Amino acid sequence: MYTRRTALGTVGACVAALAGCSRLDETLDEALNREAEPAAVEASAAAATGLEQTALTDQVYEQTVDIADESRELRLQNWLTQYTTGATETSAAGFSLLTTPTVSVAGQAVNPVRQFDRERLLQAMVERADAVPVESIETVGRRTVTVLDESVPVEAFRADGEQESVQFRLHLGDRTHDGDILVFLGVHPAVVEMTETIDTLAEGIAHPVERP
Repeated sequence: MYTRRTALGTVGACVAALAGCSRLDETLDEALNREAEPAAVEASAAAATGLEQTALTDQVYEQTVDIADESRELRLQNWLTQYTTGATETSAAGFSLLTTPTVSVAGQAVNPVRQFDRERLLQAMVERADAVPVESIETVGRRTVTVLDESVPVEAFRADGEQESVQFRLHLGDRTHDGDILVFLGVHPAVVEMTETIDTLAEGIAHPVERP
């Protein structure tokens, strides 16, 4: 579970005049308590890469926000789907797919994922996916893949492992679909070329899928 406190001054100013109205309070509480739908890679796409789904879990993110001089609880139910390979040479390789609900109040995005820059989003995905810790992150490329019938930019990064002298490649992309933000992350040792594998997995994303 992730917790955080922040102040949304702009949002607070927009709704301050209406604060205290019970109907608005109910609407605001509903807007701040959202659930995403899970996503997954289609079975045929996963089979073509040799990676297998190893987890589909929900992750609750909680954050206290200040709106109209009142503390409100933002509660987001996210879903994380993970794929790994059993091959020894790619044991540190994996593909993770996060879905988190879009949330806005008075026209301002509240979901912190939409407030991250690219490196912060990358680190957040590494942490949530419990991937290999990395440092010295450097952008090394950019391409596009088709995800759910939309062209999506994918950024490639080079990074060093924090606990071992291994260099990694990371691939990050995201898009919005059916009210959810989808973020995907591919990780593999730099000595193993897996860009095509990551693209196949990304292009095979399906959303929404059945909850476990």
